[in-house]
Amino acid sequence: MVRIRSADAGDDADVQTLTWREDVHNKLADLHDAKAFAGFPFDYTPASFDPLARFVLQQIAPDDVDAGDPLIDGLVAYVGETLMRIGGGRWVWSGGRAVVRFDDGLGVPSVAPLSVLATTAEQHSGQQLIKVYAEVAAAVAARQTVDPSWEPEKLATIGVDTVPIEETAD
Repeated sequence: MVRIRSADAGDDADVQTLTWREDVHNKLADLHDAKAFAGFPFDYTPASFDPLARFVLQQIAPDDVDAGDPLIDGLVAYVGETLMRIGGGRWVWSGGRAVVRFDDGLGVPSVAPLSVLATTAEQHSGQQLIKVYAEVAAAVAARQTVDPSWEPEKLATIGVDTVPIEETAD
């Protein structure tokens, strides 16, 4: 379980990060509307990585994994949001691309979903998606072994996450 924190709560992100965050829901909507994704679950679970990996392996050449392409940006948004459903965190812009910075309490490195997709296409294997998810899940489990009440915190993605009512009240 991940605790959702309002995106308005003391966010000091740079302009590129804010622009990406504000557009994630549009990128996901475009991916959802793509005919190639008819029947895709869009449930942000690790099980959805299997059909996503099959799509990448069948439809995307390694040289085609490029930020700025609407399909690739949608995939980046989906992979990042799925990873944050287990490890919390937030979107940041780093090195010219969208990156997931996980909850600071995990101590795991940030992940660039574009790089994960590129590795998936290059290695012609969906194992990288599962590996990254498993590493984050293991870090969450280890932290919860020490502190069972702890849960990762995710900065709400506008148009994607619902912020609990108690956080939106003044």
